[in-house]
Amino acid sequence: MREPLADNPDNHASTPQAPALDAWHFAQIARSGRALAKARKADRVAGFSGLTILLGGLLFLPFSLGSGFGMAFGVALGVVGWRELSLRKDIRALDPLGYARLARNQLVLATLISVYGITKLLGPVPVVQGIDPGLEGLGTDFAATAQRIATITHYGVGAGIIVLAWLIQGGQAMYYASVGRSMRSVHARFPVWVMRVHAAAWGGKLPVPAESRPGAAPGNDPPASAPTDDTPEPVFLGEELPETGASAA
Repeated sequence: MREPLADNPDNHASTPQAPALDAWHFAQIARSGRALAKARKADRVAGFSGLTILLGGLLFLPFSLGSGFGMAFGVALGVVGWRELSLRKDIRALDPLGYARLARNQLVLATLISVYGITKLLGPVPVVQGIDPGLEGLGTDFAATAQRIATITHYGVGAGIIVLAWLIQGGQAMYYASVGRSMRSVHARFPVWVMRVHAAAWGGKLPVPAESRPGAAPGNDPPASAPTDDTPEPVFLGEELPETGASAA
């Protein structure tokens, strides 16, 4: 049976090598946690988007058997969806550059869908056949009108696919870019050690060792001023967090 966390000395937050956190430090963690609300929402958006794209690619494959282009398109959709899901680790590591990667992934998806739309536009226009015999008495004008409708629908569907792809995927790329700018602002407002706490707690990873710069590790006194670096180094993933004595048991 596992030991209670409070009775396990391995789980104590304060050690002789680490200074104890005071009220100011906890306030910084709480304030920064609220500021990361956009990152948590972006993580959910990327998860839903990636899963939808991946499933769409997998479902597309059975309907494209025998078509080399169709099979390639389905596989490409699956790859884009898988990458969208895998890039969530950058969000949870609080890496601002991860949002640029997500935005580029959406632009790649828009390009793929546009290529599919172009193939629809360049494909043969369906010919209207098998008109109901009861309507044949309307003459050739009815058949010509039906063919015009089929032609307009053919080109409208192809063009609509392209337009919707850039509206939806382009809009999502802009959303990721906006969240990335917000996260760079959060990095600039809070000390580096605060972001490391969130990255370790959210991403389940041990960040790389603290940089040799003010604010890289918590101390007993608050810094005299906030960091002035407009482009702080992002927090990247490192090793897996080691298991405590209680979890190992």
